[in-house]
Amino acid sequence: MNISERIESYWDTRSDAFNKLRLQELKSPNAIAWHSLLAKHVPLNLPLRILDVGTGTGFFTFLLCRHGHTVTGIDMSQQMVQHARCNAANFHSTATFEKMDATNLTFENETFDAVLSRNLTWTLPDPKAAYTEWLRVLKPNGVILNFDSDYGKTHFTRNEGRVHAQIDTTLLDECTAIKDSLAISQETRPAWDISIFKELGAKDVSVIDDVRQDVQKDDTLQYEEIKIFMIRVVK
Repeated sequence: MNISERIESYWDTRSDAFNKLRLQELKSPNAIAWHSLLAKHVPLNLPLRILDVGTGTGFFTFLLCRHGHTVTGIDMSQQMVQHARCNAANFHSTATFEKMDATNLTFENETFDAVLSRNLTWTLPDPKAAYTEWLRVLKPNGVILNFDSDYGKTHFTRNEGRVHAQIDTTLLDECTAIKDSLAISQETRPAWDISIFKELGAKDVSVIDDVRQDVQKDDTLQYEEIKIFMIRVVK
């Protein structure tokens, strides 16, 4: 099993619990907070075509479809995509979901007004290839919002009182092992990401160091005690 297959297998295994968590979050104050943050950095007052990369079971996708945007969610995990499609049917949503590699998109050049991603790039074997693809499918003056954390030196544990407390320790150990095998875990982030986007020719790159205070509004949905940075890129 190569690293991509191993990553896909891991998230397939996590998909049921992950889906329950994201459905809970869609009903929580966090959803309103996330939308408010996105609206500050993407012109959501206009109908947009948006790509949600590493959609999981559809959190960003469903959040934005509610407001009239045409959103496509992609994920490398077939089980995540299946959950997302079931959720779309239950919500009577216009969202569409495809199984796709974030580093090898099948969309035409300049297809999307915005590309969004949450907690994905730390899991990628080749994030530079992903960033290259995201810029390729983005329209001129389009916006990328990438939310992630610098997990490189983190060892995942069952932290009581937080949402990952119920995850089997074997799965957490596998997550740590996969993370430690990836080159991105050796980089200092988001400084590395900023330099890559500039190298790839982005017009403007800015960063917010930590958005947790903006988006974590539900005490029952506390994640890891690590900063969540936001990188905003304009093509």
